[in-house]
Amino acid sequence: MYSVCYKPIMLSRKSWVIHPLSIFIFSILALVSSLYIYIHWYFKLYQNVETLVRKFNLDPLIIDSKETWFVIIILAILITCIIAGMAIIFIYYSKWVKLYRKQQNFFNGFTHELKTPIASLKLFVETLKKRDLSKEKQAEYLEYMSKDIDRLSSNVERILNFSKLDEMKKISEVKKINLRYALEETLSKNSSLLDHAKIDLINGSDHDVFLHMNISLFDIMISNLLSNSIFHNDKEEVQIKITYEKLGNKIQLTFQDNGNGLKKNELKDIFQKFHQGKNSAKGSGLGLYLVKVIAKLHKGKVIARSRGEGMGSEFVLTFPDKEKGGSQYV
Repeated sequence: MYSVCYKPIMLSRKSWVIHPLSIFIFSILALVSSLYIYIHWYFKLYQNVETLVRKFNLDPLIIDSKETWFVIIILAILITCIIAGMAIIFIYYSKWVKLYRKQQNFFNGFTHELKTPIASLKLFVETLKKRDLSKEKQAEYLEYMSKDIDRLSSNVERILNFSKLDEMKKISEVKKINLRYALEETLSKNSSLLDHAKIDLINGSDHDVFLHMNISLFDIMISNLLSNSIFHNDKEEVQIKITYEKLGNKIQLTFQDNGNGLKKNELKDIFQKFHQGKNSAKGSGLGLYLVKVIAKLHKGKVIARSRGEGMGSEFVLTFPDKEKGGSQYV
């Protein structure tokens, strides 16, 4: 698979000086130093003026200390506000740079995700046109082509879903679904992706579990979790255990796999837009972000767990249990 990585670059003295972090630190030091120099100079001048007042018996109100401290406090507050503003600007700049790099990773990786099945399809079509193949071989090639089309369609659909969901504030057509039947239907739709995977579907409750969701969004959410478990798994046999259950006033779905696992510092980042693992650029970097968005639209949440690299991952979806609603897949 195509991957994009950023190698650490040793900054030269010149580039280090013009680095945004260096400029920010120098600016803070300059502001603090100017405040210190001003206060030091002001007190020195104040002492000289006080000496003159005493020497020539002038009115002591000329050097009112209350007014002096008031001015100093106001200056300190203003400089603090300036420093806080600069810090906020720097934080937003850093986030923008980070997002820009993720977008570059996304465009590079996703371009490859689109080119690969197209190139494969072109090769198969040319082979079928130029060679007289047996029916068995033709059927085999057509099966490969069908998988490439599914892969291409999945990538395009993910982009379309991203553009729609990223701006969606409310959802419509929420129905009461039987989780068993809904999950089985999604698994059936993704059968080509799950050819070499062992799926265990477990009801953790002693009765049917129902969830109020938009059916199309439910399908997108589950499909992305399944794709994530497949793409980030180097084992000979992919194992995915899906557990659904009612816990008090909550409905919980747990996806557990035997995949590559995650480091602790990656557990939150994986739900960010355009995020891809450091050691892999598989997928579009949008799947888990869409899972988070869909869960949030349904007043739910998703968290990730892992015992470490090579130890598999676990994704836990939690939704409120609602009593009202229509019915679907009942």
